Amino acid sequence: DKTAIIELAAASGLRLLKADEYDPLITTTHGTGELIIEALNKNAIKIILCIGGSATVDGGTGILKALGIKFFDAEGNELDDLPASLSSLAEIDLTGLDKRIVNTEIIILCDVENPLLGPNGAAAVFGPQKGALTKDIQLLETGLANLCGVVLSKTGKDMAIIKHGGAAGGVAAS
Repeated sequence: DKTAIIELAAASGLRLLKADEYDPLITTTHGTGELIIEALNKNAIKIILCIGGSATVDGGTGILKALGIKFFDAEGNELDDLPASLSSLAEIDLTGLDKRIVNTEIIILCDVENPLLGPNGAAAVFGPQKGALTKDIQLLETGLANLCGVVLSKTGKDMAIIKHGGAAGGVAAS
């Protein structure tokens, strides 16, 4: 059985930071994406992704970038400071997506039911645990809402309605 078990916290977790390093405007899930790529390189056909303990509220964009998806603003500039710049997101380019992921079963394990957005969402509930100040929470919420809108228009999938979608700062939704 070619199953890989990946713990998000091992690459994108709060436990890797000192308390004064917590900053969900700059922390990403990119390292977790690199672990997923490594699992694909080892011919995994199933990935069990355990997503507790993240230091992130990036909507899973770090993972998606590692898998080859690109994020652009309205002027066509690639956004390289996610999640802080998510509110500027205007376009997603899926052409570079690692095609191996499409045929890989992904099971996400989480222990929360929070949605991606709103008063019970990723930014509002988990942002403060990860160092977000009130102004940061609003910026993260706006960015995640923007991400939802762009993804909906690009793919027809509504990340905002996914139960558990707010887990690990939005990883479950993405």
